[in-house]
Amino acid sequence: MKISRLTALTAYLWLCGHPVWAHEDGFPNWITEKFMWCCGPQDCSPIAVDAYQIRDDGVWLPDSQELIPLDKVLQSQDFRPWRCQYLQGEMAGKTRCLFLPGAS
Repeated sequence: MKISRLTALTAYLWLCGHPVWAHEDGFPNWITEKFMWCCGPQDCSPIAVDAYQIRDDGVWLPDSQELIPLDKVLQSQDFRPWRCQYLQGEMAGKTRCLFLPGAS
């Protein structure tokens, strides 16, 4: 069986590349330390790499039918995509913060 370099790199980052977690549920320290104004463990979760599409006009999230402008996307510090959402009110279920690897 032949494994591509991308598959090997993804497996390596998944197994070895994650930071120290702040919570037993897998929520990273860096979100609560730097983005407390935006997000917390109750409203953020990792998303699959295929759960978003980077386009010229922004990042498309098919599940929530949202287009996030590129200047609103934040840098993920653990190389994993994270989506934080509003939990209440008329914005409930909509994206509050989006963290992607390689964003600036």
